[in-house]
Amino acid sequence: MNIGLRRLLAVVCLVMTPVSAALAQGVNTKATLTGVVQDGSGGVVPGATVVIRNVATNVTNETTSNESGNFAVAALDAGTYEATVSLSGFKTFKVDRIALTPGATANVIAKLEVGATSETVTVVARSELVDTTAGSPLAIACVSSSASAYESPSSLYIS
Repeated sequence: MNIGLRRLLAVVCLVMTPVSAALAQGVNTKATLTGVVQDGSGGVVPGATVVIRNVATNVTNETTSNESGNFAVAALDAGTYEATVSLSGFKTFKVDRIALTPGATANVIAKLEVGATSETVTVVARSELVDTTAGSPLAIACVSSSASAYESPSSLYIS
């Protein structure tokens, strides 16, 4: 084989190896929404129904909080979501305008208040601040007059 051809093949191999590795890994276009369901005293609430709805497409994903009160919904398309948490004996908890970007994970801490599920406590997230992987503070505004807001760099809180 000609020395010039060998050099050309060596250069092509050196250039293509990182490119093929990057293509094999792919770009993460999905997002994840995690959270924990708590009662008014901070105790975990297992068995709560959690519904995540894509506002643009109206596609919903439903899960249940586990024995530790945790829940997770992975492989969500990027977009704006709302999360609704409900359990008999508690007011329904709702977070509006959760903006999920590709590769991001957002965390919701749902504090359920004792009451009827027909009553709803709603939290509105400022969508430009919801990317919790970047460590940005997350600002929320309460819609319910009986609720008070608390800021956290990685979570939505309501009590």
